[in-house]
Parts: sequence; structure tokens; C-alpha cells
Amino acid sequence: MVRRLMQEGLQALDFLRVAFGDEDGGRFLRGDTSSKVLCERMEQIPRDGININGRRYEFLGYSSSQLKELGMWFVHFDRARQWNVKKVWQWIGDLDQIRLPSKFAARMGQAFSTTVTTVQLNPSSNLQARRGVAAASGQQAFSMAVENDVERHGKVFTDGSGTISRENLDACLRKVPFLVGNIEDVGIVQVSAPDPTPRSDLKTVSERGNPPQVRIGGAKGTLALDPSLPRRGQDGKDVHCVLRQSMLKYDADMRDMEVVSVGKQLPYFLNQSVIAMLETHGVRQHVFMQVS
Repeated sequence: MVRRLMQEGLQALDFLRVAFGDEDGGRFLRGDTSSKVLCERMEQIPRDGININGRRYEFLGYSSSQLKELGMWFVHFDRARQWNVKKVWQWIGDLDQIRLPSKFAARMGQAFSTTVTTVQLNPSSNLQARRGVAAASGQQAFSMAVENDVERHGKVFTDGSGTISRENLDACLRKVPFLVGNIEDVGIVQVSAPDPTPRSDLKTVSERGNPPQVRIGGAKGTLALDPSLPRRGQDGKDVHCVLRQSMLKYDADMRDMEVVSVGKQLPYFLNQSVIAMLETHGVRQHVFMQVS
């Protein structure tokens, strides 16, 4: 989101990432929050802002992962006086219908996730009309549609999980400076134009179907590789990306696919937690006893 705001007139020096910590730079211990002085100080900074060299930085927001690290974003508006914090929140998306403060903060945090912008998407015509989403201007934009979740016997099997074509996935991974892991572990994020030369390890990751965790406007979730895509949509276009209704958290501009992380294969173990879960779904105990 910071990169997109910079395209609207703000500059890199207008943003400040603040992290609360001890004097030696370490994290606060669990018992440190019992200090009244400390709590008042931590409440004062987001409320009143921070002054640095005559520049006043106002509290803007934070993502869920940043909040766990006691980190948040502040912004300075002198370079772009047409902006203020409330206008930025309105620019993020339509959050007026969210009345619960904790849910509002969680949905707002989606926009502050550290991401890499990859490919452009063209929402289907019915999605554009229903949610007020504009079509992308790029000629290489992939068509996107929204479908209902798969439900069986009162259980949702596609909660937060959409699908993506191999062509769309390959184009997406070519823009990502990391193939497996979390972007916040990379250190320096690639902001210049990506190298058009195909990487030798890209094909391997694509064929394995490692699902990217994405943010698409007000939608969030993972995208699994679907060999049946692209397929013809209701508006006659080839659909390369399918989102589920459970992925749509609020209405916002859905033209850019932003990647948070790329999944990796992990070993799976038949531990006590898995056995207990399977037993609650009707698997008999003798089945586990026969597993060698």
C-alpha cells in the first residue's frame, strides 16, 4: 500500500515505520506492560503522533504481523496536503459497514501487509458492476471471477482458498524476488522492474503448485494451481483466476495481485492432534493401529 500511495503524490520519506522496544533494542517482556508509565507512553505516541525535525508523523495503521512485533506505520502529509489519515482509510476500500473495532483494525491491516505487486487482473463484468471495481488498463491483465464456496454437509471446503491457472501463476512468480518463504524474511524488497529472463527454478515451483498467499484489493487468501483453468467465463473471457466469496472481506480496487508469501512443501506427520481430528470425523481407532 505504501508503494501505491507514493504513486499518488507521497514520497518514501513521508512514511515512518515505528517499533516499540526496550532501550537495548530488544522486545518487551510479557510483564513489562504492567508498568503504568510504559502503557501511557505507548498510548500517547499513536494518539498524538511523532515530531522529528519539525515534521509531524501521524498514526496510519498496521498489519496483524506488524502488531505482534509492536510495529506500526506513521505518515507525514506536508508534501501532499490533499491527503489526510481519514482519506487514506477511505482510499483503501469501503470499510464503513464494519462496526466492530477489532474487525475494522484487522481488515485495515490487510492493506499494510508487506507485499510484492505482480500481475494485473481484470475482474469479470458482473463483479465490476456489483462491487464497483474498475477494469485494469494493461493488455497483459488476466481475467478474474468470483464463485461460491464449496460446501458439503454444512462444512466449507474452500474457505479462503481460490484457484489460479498455470499461465497466471508463472507470470506471478516471475515478479516475485523470492520463491519460497515470507517477503519480510527477504530484507530488501525488489521495487525495480523485474528481470525478464526466466529463472531456472521457476518451472519447478510452478509445476509443484506452491500456492501463493495473496492480497487482491479487499480479498485475501491463497491460490491453488488449477489445471482446468483458463476456462470460458460468463462474459465470454477466459478466466485465469477464481476467488471464493469467503475471500472477499471488503470492497476495494481489485486490479493488482499482491503476493505476501509463497508456500512450500512440508513433511506431514500422523501426530496426536491429527489422529484426534480424524477420530471426530468418524475414523475408527483400529485404522491407526494398522498403520505401520
